[in-house]
Amino acid sequence: MQSRNPDNLRGIDLSHYQAGINLEDARAKGYSVVYLKASEGEQTADPAFKDLCGKAKAQGLKVGAYHFLHVGEGYSVDREAGCFLAQLRGLQPDCRPAIDIEEAGYHGGDPAAVTAQVLEFAEKVTAASGLPCMVYADTSFIGSHFTKGITKLPLWIADYRSSSAPGENGITGSWAGLQYADNGSVGGCTVDLDEFTEDVLLNRAQQPAASKAPAFPGAEYFGPGRANDFVLMLDRQLIKRGYSKYYLLGRLGASRSWGGGTQKACRAFQLSQGWKGTDADGIPGPETWSRLFS
Repeated sequence: MQSRNPDNLRGIDLSHYQAGINLEDARAKGYSVVYLKASEGEQTADPAFKDLCGKAKAQGLKVGAYHFLHVGEGYSVDREAGCFLAQLRGLQPDCRPAIDIEEAGYHGGDPAAVTAQVLEFAEKVTAASGLPCMVYADTSFIGSHFTKGITKLPLWIADYRSSSAPGENGITGSWAGLQYADNGSVGGCTVDLDEFTEDVLLNRAQQPAASKAPAFPGAEYFGPGRANDFVLMLDRQLIKRGYSKYYLLGRLGASRSWGGGTQKACRAFQLSQGWKGTDADGIPGPETWSRLFS
């Protein structure tokens, strides 16, 4: 198994649990990379992500974002990718987006099914953002729930058993990231400690230009009885994209009030993306919003 190297990049990873961390201390202690939890599942955004991102950038740290992925028949890859993409919008990351996978869900641990869903998520994120992904998992999970197909993506391995190298996992002998401890002390907080190779870094051509597209505000703003500026924004974009011409929305113009025309126009857009069932119900989620405003 690939060993640690003193020439590698030192890093930490954070979520809202470390919202009050002093990142000046991280820089002073020689850490140069910070991965931040951006989202989880289909609609959960980490409340500290944007603030931590700004503070990390201000300290000159290289920033990456990760999504905690839920797999299985009960979860939509489209909606999970949309949740992550909504958080990434407007961010100029320095590091690959990471997919945090720690549970096998309804697949019962079937390696082929779990691997396929992780790779599908990565493909959707990369197709929408242009950013190549990597996968975070611990040694046991990698050996039990992945096939060798997962090596299409760089791996960030969690393994606290040795200070020199992670244990063998039966899938790969190399890594782009190693989380070697979960008890570091940085900036007044207990943090995970990581080491990264330069494979986690995005080159300049892969880093997206800053986007002015609006972030998804949340599902609570849409649906029958809703009236707000986000409905107005949605109406205007649907009209602009041509998905409202057959409905009242197209003849009466944009409105702050949700109506049947808005829902029918939104459903027309969703169907144009190849979505079916509840993914094309006319109520915008993060992925609908992201694609509509891209």
